[in-house]
Amino acid sequence: MGSFVISMAAILFFLFWRYPVVGESDGPRVAAIFVVGAALSALAGWAGMLVATKANVRTTVACTRGSLNDGLQVAFTAGSVMGFTVVALGLAGLTTAFWFLRSNGTADKEALQLLSAFGFGASTAALFARVAGGIYTKAADVAADLVGKVEADIDEDDPHNPAVIADNVGDNVGDVAGMGADLFESYVGSILAAATLGADSPAKVALPFWLSAAGALCSISGFFLVSTKQEGNGWNVQLSSLMWAMEKGMYFAGMTFLVSAATIIFSLFETAEATCIFGCVLAGLIGGMAVGKITEYFTSFDHSPVISIKDQGYTGPGTVVIQGLGVGMLSTVPSTIIVAPQSCCVLGLLEVMELQLPPLGCLQRWASHLPAMHMDQSQIMLEVWQSWQDFLPRCVQKRILSMLLGTRLLQWARDLP
Repeated sequence: MGSFVISMAAILFFLFWRYPVVGESDGPRVAAIFVVGAALSALAGWAGMLVATKANVRTTVACTRGSLNDGLQVAFTAGSVMGFTVVALGLAGLTTAFWFLRSNGTADKEALQLLSAFGFGASTAALFARVAGGIYTKAADVAADLVGKVEADIDEDDPHNPAVIADNVGDNVGDVAGMGADLFESYVGSILAAATLGADSPAKVALPFWLSAAGALCSISGFFLVSTKQEGNGWNVQLSSLMWAMEKGMYFAGMTFLVSAATIIFSLFETAEATCIFGCVLAGLIGGMAVGKITEYFTSFDHSPVISIKDQGYTGPGTVVIQGLGVGMLSTVPSTIIVAPQSCCVLGLLEVMELQLPPLGCLQRWASHLPAMHMDQSQIMLEVWQSWQDFLPRCVQKRILSMLLGTRLLQWARDLP
């Protein structure tokens, strides 16, 4: 990965030196920011993996000598290291890099354009940690696991099974280090995208940084509320009760974040514009929590989707695969039902504040113009349908009808109050 990062940094140095955005110093600045983004992304994953490997045995000892809550405290504390590391390194790195780019008088718009190299570097590290390292170790994990259980007839977690080592390596590299680098890239990309959309206004550039900092502080407050009263009697433990142990901290952090976000937004913007922006934040927060509950429902042992997959095991592995694929496809429907009205709500708020937010207003106008373009195509297809209905094959007729139906639905959605 190091050689690839250095090679990409050299290419960026040459491109931005040859075709600068601000001046001749763009080349070294972009290359340096790219390397810093990749290094911080890798560091976030490495720190999480380091703590996770040391916390495994400590969690087991805490559960053995104490209660389930003792083990939960050790495990959740270790897991939160990666979460807070991702947020801290991402926000500190972005803020420092943005200050570095603005230090010589570069405007916000040009500085954000150069700052995209930071996100590019984070994505590069995430690619190697998540895809390359994660898939490689997961392949070794699954292969050794199957050989140990099927051919050698050794239990999965038996110390005599070499797959135990491969399993731990796969979990820590793919699920911890890879996830940390991946989350770092997503976190940085979200802040950069929001700041870029508001590049014409200093308040809109500052908003995502302020909200991210407030979210980190609110998450720290919710961290101390995570606990459980479950005793841990084997399989008799209700997974929903364990999830509530963590969810109450998440809900508390969400409520405190709403208060913090309202304070920040209404201090940066006028009342009308601030109300629309806060509505977008509220819609995103509620939608994210709802999607999280849907994910829990489709992946928890306590609910029917997972139970239905387990019951198919009585008839063989083929029915398990079929049922698993079916449940997986079905699980996307509720999330889509939530995201669609959430997006409509946000677009409606953006339409209200279109004059106050020109960049987002452009996106809103683009979204409103697309149905009109489709309606023009719909009129043309309708004329073709009327003229050639008797001559077109049946499959072509069905295709035209489906396209007409889609454009009618777009028009209906556009005409909603």
